[in-house]
Amino acid sequence: MRRFSSLIGVLAILLLTASVAAAQSTSATITGRVVDKDGLSIPGVTITVDGPALQGSLNVVSSANGDYIVPLLPPGAYQVRFELSGFEQQVRSVSVAPTQTLPLNITLGVAGLTEVVEVRAATAEVLTQTAQVATNFKQDFIATLPTNRDINAVVLRAPGVHPSGPSGAYSIAGAASFESLFMVNGVSVNENLRGQALNNYIEDAVQETTVATDGVSAEFGRFSGGVVNVVTKSGANLFSGSFRDSLYNDNWRSLVTGNGNFAPIAAGQTRAACQSVTGIGGTQIPDPHCFSSDSKVNKTVPQYEYVFGGPVLKDHLWFFTAGRVIKQEFARNTVAPLNIPYTATNDRKRFEVKLTGAVNSNHRFEGAYNKESLTQINDTFNTSTSMDLASLYTRQTPADLFTVNYSGVLSSRLFVEARYSRRTFQFINAGSAYTDPIQGTLLLDGARGNLRYNSPTFCGVCGPEDRNNDDVFAKGTWFRPTQNYGSHSLVVGYDRFNDIRQANNHQSGSDYRIFGTTHRPGYRHLSAVPDRNVDAAAIQSDFLQQPRHQVRHSFSVRQRQLAIEHASHVQPRSAVGQEPRRGQRRSAGRERQRLQPPTRLDLGSKGRRQMVGERELRPVHRGALEQHRRLLVRGRQPGNVSVGVSGPADQSGPHCRDAHDCG
Repeated sequence: MRRFSSLIGVLAILLLTASVAAAQSTSATITGRVVDKDGLSIPGVTITVDGPALQGSLNVVSSANGDYIVPLLPPGAYQVRFELSGFEQQVRSVSVAPTQTLPLNITLGVAGLTEVVEVRAATAEVLTQTAQVATNFKQDFIATLPTNRDINAVVLRAPGVHPSGPSGAYSIAGAASFESLFMVNGVSVNENLRGQALNNYIEDAVQETTVATDGVSAEFGRFSGGVVNVVTKSGANLFSGSFRDSLYNDNWRSLVTGNGNFAPIAAGQTRAACQSVTGIGGTQIPDPHCFSSDSKVNKTVPQYEYVFGGPVLKDHLWFFTAGRVIKQEFARNTVAPLNIPYTATNDRKRFEVKLTGAVNSNHRFEGAYNKESLTQINDTFNTSTSMDLASLYTRQTPADLFTVNYSGVLSSRLFVEARYSRRTFQFINAGSAYTDPIQGTLLLDGARGNLRYNSPTFCGVCGPEDRNNDDVFAKGTWFRPTQNYGSHSLVVGYDRFNDIRQANNHQSGSDYRIFGTTHRPGYRHLSAVPDRNVDAAAIQSDFLQQPRHQVRHSFSVRQRQLAIEHASHVQPRSAVGQEPRRGQRRSAGRERQRLQPPTRLDLGSKGRRQMVGERELRPVHRGALEQHRRLLVRGRQPGNVSVGVSGPADQSGPHCRDAHDCG
């Protein structure tokens, strides 16, 4: 009894250890039992597994109670032979998907005449005879459908998947859109902020994709929804490849009409105008999300895609490579009231290299590297909120994946697997190229739903943003058949996953924003957008003491000039908290105001503080500027404009890099 209790305690510890494993495996397993026609176990049956994805053959022998297991199989099609002297030989053709455990039970009859029984069956998309609820999609099948052949086309075909998250993000099995796991060759490609999949693969290089929505093994961690596992092709003992040329033309699409909120065409009109909507303060303005002047680029753009692989040394070393190159142009317009046409360009290059090696059939190594280089010319934070060409920029978003994997059969009962992976993703130059208060300050039109102009959102020269991860895992499987208690597989693993997001959160190049709208009583946000009846406006801040730094900014909105005179108060460090000297200008209540601790403001280039003469200048705290700002309005016709500075921008919010990031 004491011995039995000790055994139970040891097993409990091992099972607890196994339950915390989170190994991100892409291999499959075939397991089952061999019996005769009377249902009695047949020990000593040789099971041989052959397939184009294997370098050599795998051989196992059934245990005393007829059980067997063939682990660590790459996804693909296989022939499984069952042989024992005195019994008929049977051959089964099967196909296994990533992470699938396929049960394959066999009944052998006594050998009479020389006979081989071969059973062939078509592979079903839905994985059956397993506790895991999953659907497997071969890329050859996806390529025959009228889709773009990427992961989106696959995921939407699986049951239990809905694009109901922010910006159409996928919710799997009812979970939140950021609670699913997406992998390519065992590497997590979840975007760090929203949790959706990055397209770090080449469509023709994909072999198959499995979407698991329920009953997923405890080996997979960091999710509560589903697991999407993409496996790319490998080399083989035969050379093979393909080349694809896809043609795109912006002129082949329909014109974009936004929400289609057009007014009926009046007599004498040739183009429908956008309906008016209610803006701030109850005024009627043209719907900013209704595009009445969409244009297209009539240019045919080729996309070249290739895959090629084969042997370096048959049954020992294979190679596989793939690539995709496209430079696509799109016609776009800024939003009303300017509606300026421009051309955006995406220059995208992807490459992949994979090596597969084997010392023998029991020890397999694999390494894969995938790199994407994307340059986006005339990109913007959000095409539906950018009002002028100054909101555009050219950014780069390089990304790469690296993984190396080992799988080994150490004995007929012990199997191990280990993997190291790394994924990097960057935003470079995603924002304003200027950090000065003139060209680096973002302006927002509150009367038109905070449409943006004058400078791009974020700072593009303040350093790149990194969204990376790396993972190390090891997994061991112990297969233990017993005569009286059946056969058991115990899996123990270790996983160390590190998700890294590093960014300098600058919401504009100058770290300031100006909110603008036609001034109305009770509307507290300040403005930098003129009313139609106003030709010019100016802002000027009072100062507690000299010296001060002044800048002047002029720009055009519909041929009307708006001048902003922004005087930022700065003062010597020794003067912080002191009262103004006699003769200096005071605002109402200035004597009663107590300055808050100053915050550092860089009015010059990034990385150094502004100096005047030999004195170091420091700005007054934002609160003091807001309290002591005096607004001056100039105009030739009736109407008024409120103009003001609202920054520094909030540094505490999520640092999204485009409209998709911000949901």
